[in-house]
Amino acid sequence: MTMSDQSSINLAVSRALNLSKRAGIGWALIDQDKQILHYDACMAGLDAGKLESTIRQYGQQATELFISSEPTSLTFNIEQLIRSIEESNIKAIIIGKGFTGSVANDRWRSWLAGWPGSLAELPYNPIIDKLSLGMQLLQTSQRPWVTSVTAGDFSGHSKPLVNLIQEFDFLNYLANLVKQSRALLVAPTQRDIIDHLPKENYANEPVEVFEIYDQSNISAILKHCVNELRCSLVVLADISLLAHLLKQDLVDEVIHHLANNGDCQQTTDLPPQTAQAVLNLNGWTLLSSSVVGQCGRMIFGKPGAFPAPPFPSGRGLN
Repeated sequence: MTMSDQSSINLAVSRALNLSKRAGIGWALIDQDKQILHYDACMAGLDAGKLESTIRQYGQQATELFISSEPTSLTFNIEQLIRSIEESNIKAIIIGKGFTGSVANDRWRSWLAGWPGSLAELPYNPIIDKLSLGMQLLQTSQRPWVTSVTAGDFSGHSKPLVNLIQEFDFLNYLANLVKQSRALLVAPTQRDIIDHLPKENYANEPVEVFEIYDQSNISAILKHCVNELRCSLVVLADISLLAHLLKQDLVDEVIHHLANNGDCQQTTDLPPQTAQAVLNLNGWTLLSSSVVGQCGRMIFGKPGAFPAPPFPSGRGLN
């Protein structure tokens, strides 16, 4: 792979990351002189023919196509994608993340087996791997990737997220999470923050908002998201709701903010002495910690949710 190829891949992956860190798909078209013709990205479930249109527009000049994750019926119309590639001058396809088992698409795989061009699968890359986590989870576990955002004091009391909007970059950070997702779930204690958040995501799609009045209906909401091919969502939770999500194994990433007790308002009926025990983040990985104004932010990853297995080698790029 040349430096030009790598540069094109980096641009496509960066575009996908900006769009959605857990459900973004980036691509790039490269000509015979190793010059990038076009790069773009989409959120999983929202392509609506954008990649196929790009190939039709640049396909006569393009000789290589990079896609950050192997195409599936969740991400593309496989028949239209195959047709657009066959009608182009593309001679090589580079895949950033290959799939196995139920995630891989049989039609795509069978077509590739008879395609006269060459295929390369990149070595394992943790950034590209994380881009596809929402897509993989939707197809293997029948639920979207769930990121939970909470705030509390050192006694274990929940804190309304709206109380933190004056803290440095907090609102911008939260808005970015929402804009990278396709649904927003909100606990009754956190509804005041809704008016401060964007109404559309980075794909210019209205973000569907669900207010959770009864924890028993969360599974129904997640099932609806699966039916709508919504691979990534954010939950604005309190301690009680987060404890429920953890107990039911319905959350993959926990973003928790800690503030001084004096700045907090108690909005949960959980006794302070039991709140930490109920959350039970034992075994979870602390991915990062940072200071946000007068608060601390800790991001935890679910055990096994950020895998780093060796990437199987594919056919070499000719």
